[in-house]
Formats: sequence, structure tokens, C-alpha cells
Amino acid sequence: MGIDVAVSFSGTGLDSSVIVSGLSSYVSGSYTSPEGIGFTIDANAHLGIGGIAVQVLPAPSEDARSFAEVGGTNITLYDNADPWTFAHEAQHNFGLDDTYLEGDGIFISTPGLMGTYGDHMINREATRLFETYCGPLDATGSFNYVSFDSTLPG
Repeated sequence: MGIDVAVSFSGTGLDSSVIVSGLSSYVSGSYTSPEGIGFTIDANAHLGIGGIAVQVLPAPSEDARSFAEVGGTNITLYDNADPWTFAHEAQHNFGLDDTYLEGDGIFISTPGLMGTYGDHMINREATRLFETYCGPLDATGSFNYVSFDSTLPG
């Protein structure tokens, strides 16, 4: 599966070309579905209009966390964000939810891009992403290409 997404930035404080590199760094890879079917995701982001709109704001505090719309096209990054944060928030736009647990001052991380800071996407997350945009995996190894230059699928 190939993913190519246009990303526009408003605001200052981040090097946008470095930030968008996170999609390739943390999402691209070879994966295996729970059924044992191997597949590859080649994810890339480029600066442009029409896919994801990123608003960069000054961080209100040292521990402020960026956020995104699940299934939407908007991401708010604070000026202390890094490429991993962009990759994580972009997955919310693609429909994935956080897998970490938090509440009442407790935070429990789980493996993967959606659960542990700094982790690469894992098989479960990649399978969900693939099946959301390309349908069920089959053993043929067919390659699908998804471009988000005009709009993200809803």
C-alpha cells in the first residue's frame, strides 16, 4: 500500500520539511496481518494543499500535547512537536485511535505508534490502516496506492 499525503502548515516554530518526514519514518515498513498475510506500507508526506492542514501554535506549557481529528483533516501541533508526533497525529486523521490508557493521573503505554512515544507502527495498526483504505487483505499481495492530495477519505 502506498500513501501519499499533501500537508499544509500555518503558524511558525517548526521546520515543516523535517516534521513531515515522520510519516515515512514511523509508518513505512513491512507488516504481517493476524492471518499471516504479509504486506508493505510505503508512506510519504509532501508540502502541498488539500490533504492535511497543520496549525502550529506556541506550546502553552512544557507538557502540552498536540492533537488531531479522528477521521478529519486537521492537526494542531505545538512548536515543540517532532516528526513522531506528526506521524502519530496523522494516523488519527486516517482513522486510528490512541491505544494507550490514561486517566486519574495514570498513563499506561502500549506497543506501537498509537500507544508509546517513539514507537514505530506495529502489525495490528498497519493492518487496520490498510483495511480501512484498501479493503480486506488477501493472499495475492496486491498493491494499492492511496493519495490524499485532494481530500482524506471519510
